[in-house]
Amino acid sequence: MANIKIIKFRTALATKLARLTTKFNRKIKGVKADYNLNYRGDKSKFHTLDVIYPTHSEPLPCVIYFHGGGWSVYDKSVFRTTCKRFASKGAVVFNCNFRQAPEFSIGDMQDDIASILDFIRKVSDDYCCNPDKLIFSGDSSGAHLLSLFINRAVQKGDKKISDRVKACVFFYGVYDLTTVKETKNKKFITYLNTVLPEDAPGYNKKLIELSPVNYVSGSLPPTLICSGRIDALNGLQSEKYAGILKNAGVEVQSLIFPEDCKAAKHRFITFDKNKAAVKSFEAFGEFIKRV
Repeated sequence: MANIKIIKFRTALATKLARLTTKFNRKIKGVKADYNLNYRGDKSKFHTLDVIYPTHSEPLPCVIYFHGGGWSVYDKSVFRTTCKRFASKGAVVFNCNFRQAPEFSIGDMQDDIASILDFIRKVSDDYCCNPDKLIFSGDSSGAHLLSLFINRAVQKGDKKISDRVKACVFFYGVYDLTTVKETKNKKFITYLNTVLPEDAPGYNKKLIELSPVNYVSGSLPPTLICSGRIDALNGLQSEKYAGILKNAGVEVQSLIFPEDCKAAKHRFITFDKNKAAVKSFEAFGEFIKRV
């Protein structure tokens, strides 16, 4: 637990420094934002989101964005420019905070997604967006949380959820917790141990239960997966998951950057002028036109 305390301290400092720059909250022409709305009616910082939207008059699809950070660090403020880029492609984006490990479990984080879905329905008229035309999008552990949520909903036949989610766009996500340690990346392993300690009762069973790959069906919505081969998580996660989805009959589009694309390191989507990020924003824009 000492390792995660150090990581939390460093990332909290990095997040504060990020807020002092414009890099992670650039002004983008034609895009507006309402920051720090509470979606559960409490005072928790974990239950806040930003609504980021372009100038528009016709109802647009809603993007629910969950940030990465090993289920335990960072917050939505680092992803405001990213979400503005998404909004500029023709969507109302809900850039979300959620409860974090080790204080909270993946189950708590899943409950937060459900609360956000309810909140969007309540405010959809205010932002001229269609609450029944949702796009799930996230990076790293954020992609894990959203893919787990929609995969389980589809498998359970929960039409109230599955009928609303029309597409998924994920960046270098985690889809199989049982293989994370095979990456040999100490930071990824620390994050996994934080959200699911190795000494937890039924540890191996929980790894399986919390892995989106174990809830795949052909009824999942069209999915765009972006990643880079330079990323340690790519082979065992993004590319493998894309293959599993395709084999199940899901419509999948993959944007996998080659090994020599040094821009496609983990977290590239947070740097909006990064070459891999620019191409991913373009792919996102084209992909959601079909929603």
